[in-house]
Amino acid sequence: SADVAVVAAAADTGLRDLEDLDRRWFLGPARTEVDEALDELRERTDTLDKLARLSHDALPYLGADGPQRGFVLVCTPAEARASCGFPGNWVEFVIDDGAADLVDSGRINSLEVDAVEAGLTLSDPPEFVAHYGRFDPVPTLRNISLTPDFPSSAEALATALDELGRPRPDVIAAVNTDGLEGVLRVTGPVDTGPMGVLDSSNVRDRLDVEQYNRFETQGERTDALEEASRAVVEAVTMLANLDAAAVRRLSEPIDRGGMLAWVPGEPDNVFVEMGVSGALPAEPIAGVTAQNSAANKLDAFRSVSMTLTPSTDRTAGCGTVELALGEAPAGSPAYVVDNAVGLPTGWTKSWVSIYTPTPVLSATLDGEPVELERREEFGHPVVALFVDTAPNSTSTIEFELQQGATDEPVTLVQPSVQPYTVTLTDHCG
Repeated sequence: SADVAVVAAAADTGLRDLEDLDRRWFLGPARTEVDEALDELRERTDTLDKLARLSHDALPYLGADGPQRGFVLVCTPAEARASCGFPGNWVEFVIDDGAADLVDSGRINSLEVDAVEAGLTLSDPPEFVAHYGRFDPVPTLRNISLTPDFPSSAEALATALDELGRPRPDVIAAVNTDGLEGVLRVTGPVDTGPMGVLDSSNVRDRLDVEQYNRFETQGERTDALEEASRAVVEAVTMLANLDAAAVRRLSEPIDRGGMLAWVPGEPDNVFVEMGVSGALPAEPIAGVTAQNSAANKLDAFRSVSMTLTPSTDRTAGCGTVELALGEAPAGSPAYVVDNAVGLPTGWTKSWVSIYTPTPVLSATLDGEPVELERREEFGHPVVALFVDTAPNSTSTIEFELQQGATDEPVTLVQPSVQPYTVTLTDHCG
């Protein structure tokens, strides 16, 4: 933090000196070169000033001012949820003066049992309660990540942990297999016991797909997953003498939404500007969340694509969403291929929410008109419907948008195992 501040201050001083330079004697191309260099330097000094501020503001969360407690959800997109994926495990740690200690870990159902016994229900935040309360994300904490707005999940989880009598976290974070890939780029291979040696080349396939055929019973698998989560976090707490090149290996997984962090009760916390808060943007958005409603793991074999033509002030827009489901490997356990909603083996049910810059007027599912649930989430128009998809088939939703000009939308992409894309086009048809 101090080093970045020194560099930023030097850059600011240098920029001022160059701006004060008498440039009348720079002629023609030389004058152009100097002006372009000054423009670039202004942009670089702005970046350095931001880095200096963020690195300073992050110090308290590394225990600079006293112990900080972190609570991390370890998620898998093999059973889809809107933000990090299905939160199967959790890890709790304390960091003090830069040194981290793992203090507790467990399966998500251990907290759910406690929440049921305590009679907890979802009470906050209001927007989360309004849209997702019917799915009982408290006490059914495996549904806490149903919203694509991670701060809402974190606030709800912090309230639940507090009501359970657990220490209130200073930071709530989430990491999925994308994020774990980045972590293992930094730590190197980690022996996780029954789950084997995990490294950055195998962690996504091992945890998103292989784990479901690796163990004879679900109990063995969940115990192994808890042990793996704990082993990776312990490896992180043992790290020392990291250089910048090692930490940069985290960048790509973070950009894919593999790691999220939020400070409950502080809406303007440092993680927002760092870009890891997972908050829905204020700008118009275009995207789709397809969440598992069948209690199986078939999302590991499903791809999702969305194509959207935004409306203008003269024309209505349109869009298409395709959910393509493959087939699980022969011999996959029942909890992978069966479902809790009465569909045939190998089928899945998804709760699909479509986010658009202007409201959806009408839609069809596989060519037939379909009723839509309509809502507005943080000011964004959303329509939702349940979609059943057979193995080796594609479910197609086509929709028309209300006419009306908006700014270019930000694309919203849900964590997934298979490809998940949002494409903007300039014309319908």
